[in-house]
Amino acid sequence: MGRGTYIAHNAYSDSGAAFGLLSVLPAAYIEAVTERPFASFFNALSGASIGGVITASLAIGAPAIELAHSIYACSIDLLNRSSQSLVVSQILNQKIFGGHHVLADHFDHSVLYRMLAPRYGDTTMSDLPVSLVLSAHNMTKKRDELLGRLDSRLFDTGALAMELVNGTTRLIDGVMAGTSIPSVFMPYTVKGSHYRDNGMVISAGLIHKELDAALKARQQALHAGNINPDISRRGFLSFGRAGAAPAKFRTLANTDHALVRTLFLGTGDMSELPYTPERQVHAGFFGAIDNAEYSTLHATKAGAWAQDRRDMARGYDPASMAATGMPAITPINRSIIPRQGTEEERLFPTSNPLDCTPANLHKIFYVAALNVADNVGKLGAMLHEIAVTRYAQGDIDADEYRKSCADAHRIATQDPWPILERIMVTDRNGQEIYNRYSQEKRRRVRWPRLEAVA
Repeated sequence: MGRGTYIAHNAYSDSGAAFGLLSVLPAAYIEAVTERPFASFFNALSGASIGGVITASLAIGAPAIELAHSIYACSIDLLNRSSQSLVVSQILNQKIFGGHHVLADHFDHSVLYRMLAPRYGDTTMSDLPVSLVLSAHNMTKKRDELLGRLDSRLFDTGALAMELVNGTTRLIDGVMAGTSIPSVFMPYTVKGSHYRDNGMVISAGLIHKELDAALKARQQALHAGNINPDISRRGFLSFGRAGAAPAKFRTLANTDHALVRTLFLGTGDMSELPYTPERQVHAGFFGAIDNAEYSTLHATKAGAWAQDRRDMARGYDPASMAATGMPAITPINRSIIPRQGTEEERLFPTSNPLDCTPANLHKIFYVAALNVADNVGKLGAMLHEIAVTRYAQGDIDADEYRKSCADAHRIATQDPWPILERIMVTDRNGQEIYNRYSQEKRRRVRWPRLEAVA
């Protein structure tokens, strides 16, 4: 013992429909600077709703810039086309049916399926090269669940408070289950259970605590069993200056403590928007949910965000501050609410996450780019910490360590805008990118309507 703290890194991508672009742009920027897949930096990826689409795609190695452009085209096909009819149907539902759900209020999201199916194929959760945790609500069993896989060498799934569904579940089924927005899209069926999006009640803090508990439980089991498995690719490394004596790498078994550090990508203030049920109807977002159910969902999400803020303020686990000098959760997000009376009001998108007109999506890209530019220091610090941790834990050699530190320095110090301008979708390149990535103009992939083949 006495070898310090074992650190596992997680990247969490939040919900928010079209605002998911605020999560994927930091990943695209990191990949452009480092020329390495985003997932290669992390022990685990996690996400809710559109965040699940992003992290699942990154987990299988999809280039983040292509993912951002695909989300742009898919959002136009999926949401912009139906948003007006959705608003009308929800208003009629409130006025005529008293807020009860009727079939007319739901749309399938086959456009998303057709975007993901060629990329995912029949990949199952067990096939993934990296730990992945998605979230969805099981309507049949009336509980929130996690879908994905966790590396058993690092995480003890028995310590999770929520059920983890993995094994032979197809990756695309897990993603589709977590993106079936209540009252907007039809539920998605996986292995006999109906699922819907639960991004309203899932937060970065909640997923972080689940992973942190699982990591600590695995370490405790290793200590109790006096087991010392090699979870690294390398047996010995030389720490410090050249010529230092070889030192054994850190493992869960030979360290005193274990903690998860989470990079939180998202909007940061969605739950604080001044929505009322009536304004939600007007916006076409959860409008068909009755007032009581909406209030419950909103309060739950607001409570989850409040807990996130408390976690970030105090670092959640004091060991994180002792080991890394940083809180356990590092938020990379930016307010989407413009300051009144400023130029931001013209440049910022509307607060409706289902507003997927090309013009509004271009504004979301702009805010997402501002988000990256505002947080390059945080991104660089996190990547430097990951390099130091992976070197100490034997996952990279000295040459890769030096390159990773140089990449982290470039991210923190260089002007990000030349790269961001190549990633962004604007009025100038929007039509070209839509034509390239739109699934509506391609051969249709078979869509398994209400029943998914598990």
